[in-house]
Amino acid sequence: MKRIAFQIAKYFVFGALYFSGLSALYRLCTTQRLRILCYHRISTHASDPLLDVPMERFRAQMQHLKRHYIPLPLSLMIDHVRRTPHRKDKPPVAVTFDDGTTDWFTRAMPILEETQIPATFFVCTGYIGNGLIPYPNPHTPATALSYDELVKLAASSFVEIGGHTLTHPHLSELDAKTSYKEIEGSRALLSSWLKREVALFAYPFGDAQDYTNETLELVREAGYRAACTLDERTFGPHEDPYALPRLVIFDEPLWMFKVRISGVFDDVLVFILLLKKFINP
Repeated sequence: MKRIAFQIAKYFVFGALYFSGLSALYRLCTTQRLRILCYHRISTHASDPLLDVPMERFRAQMQHLKRHYIPLPLSLMIDHVRRTPHRKDKPPVAVTFDDGTTDWFTRAMPILEETQIPATFFVCTGYIGNGLIPYPNPHTPATALSYDELVKLAASSFVEIGGHTLTHPHLSELDAKTSYKEIEGSRALLSSWLKREVALFAYPFGDAQDYTNETLELVREAGYRAACTLDERTFGPHEDPYALPRLVIFDEPLWMFKVRISGVFDDVLVFILLLKKFINP
């Protein structure tokens, strides 16, 4: 019953933001704000709505980005973080994927190349070539990329590859030595396999409790230029490049996707939480 009530409330709020035009207005008024989107799997049908996005829905989303945003490789997005970007008529956006499933190669890449949108794929190296990715409950398992698929994926001019640890642990629960092995080991393997620098990282799970200030420093020491969290919000040019927020994309109607990436919903939530903290310190 609570789940149904939550879904109804979510549709009501998102519907109000979309059909009132507020989300579109917010997008037009926040072209200096940066967006990084986080996907996991592209499927023929959404067997897991929290991880899967159907192919045709993904194609429609990429077409929307092409029309209303400036799609950038994440590495160029980092340059925006390090300096104040020039004002544009459209907000910059970067597309990213986490984990390492074979649908990246068979389903996501054809659509990305068709729409000419770059993407960064964060690879959990311990899964590559080992069959299934054992997602924790309640998520369904999925087939991992083979080594050959990863190499072919990385060869695309639209692709950047980043590290996502060796075994996808909660880094905050590990000691510094083990954390560094997970973080740097992923980068070393990818660099060896792909014969290139690997400069970007994404924290497994990515919520605030899944990494610490020490974790951020270990990522820096391992040689990465930037790292992504799952702190869901847009952000400005002075964000810590080792704690970049991302907006997680679910299996939702296109109009809800438009609201989500506009940033209005998450930024309003952040404002409410700050106001609550100010009123009740």
